[in-house]
Amino acid sequence: MIAHQHVAQMSQPARRTFTKLVTECLETLGLVQESIHNLHVRSALRDLLGSEEQVDRALGFLRERRPLGLGEMVEAETDELLLQVEVLDLLGDEGLALRALPLLERLLAVEAARTPDLPRPLT
Repeated sequence: MIAHQHVAQMSQPARRTFTKLVTECLETLGLVQESIHNLHVRSALRDLLGSEEQVDRALGFLRERRPLGLGEMVEAETDELLLQVEVLDLLGDEGLALRALPLLERLLAVEAARTPDLPRPLT
């Protein structure tokens, strides 16, 4: 309540500056929280896959992968099954592959949202 009173007493330019600073702080906090979440996801993937190199290899594979191109409806279902087979082939363990795939896709989605000029994975 006291802080609100102080803000209300500020001049219009000071209030705009204060609002801008608070907004920037909140955006920075959001980025820090997102980074921490991504570190936890990478850590979980490293535990699943055995090494940071394996995580990078799997992420690289998904970044470069392209869909079959069979048409929208057929493609979505067929491509998802093919993706699971390809990840199984890459990682070598069905349970491991099925647990790792959603985490890999989550990291790629965050990466693509953060850097829109990168090609998005078509998984």
